[in-house]
Amino acid sequence: MTEANPKTDLQPISTESVATNGVTEVTPWAEAQQQIAAEGKYWLSTINPNGTPHVMPHFGVWLDGALYFTAGPGTRKAKNLAHDPRCAITVTAKKLDIIMEGEARKITDQATLHRLAEAYDTKYGWHITVNGAAYDAPFGAPSAGQPPYELYKLTLSKVYGLGSDEPYGATRWDFA
Repeated sequence: MTEANPKTDLQPISTESVATNGVTEVTPWAEAQQQIAAEGKYWLSTINPNGTPHVMPHFGVWLDGALYFTAGPGTRKAKNLAHDPRCAITVTAKKLDIIMEGEARKITDQATLHRLAEAYDTKYGWHITVNGAAYDAPFGAPSAGQPPYELYKLTLSKVYGLGSDEPYGATRWDFA
């Protein structure tokens, strides 16, 4: 898979952002990716059919320039993504609070499912197996319900990195 190459916006996110302290330094995208990959819990925000937000924590794996996550087909987040794939995923990383915006789509490709099953096992010790176009597992999160678990890939449109350490800068990466 090819990694998306972002354009880095050297300006603060807004005049009200934490970067109004005069910091113009941007975080390199490679550093942001390392921080995204190193984290263990991510927060997924989807859109309910009535337009209200739905937010849930989940495990994720950063691989080949994309964030992958799973959802049971009967969960609210899976139903929301089927209705509207637009979503945001946030994570508090070592030096950045990161907000990723884009669209999440179900992945059914067998090679990708197998690669991500290995990545989940390596990162979390979650021993999932490919069963058709989804995963089977001996256990899942209490809010995830029973298997199957479907795999989703977030295709990025924008990512914001807000510095949580000196000098508290802010960076926005746009993806075409």
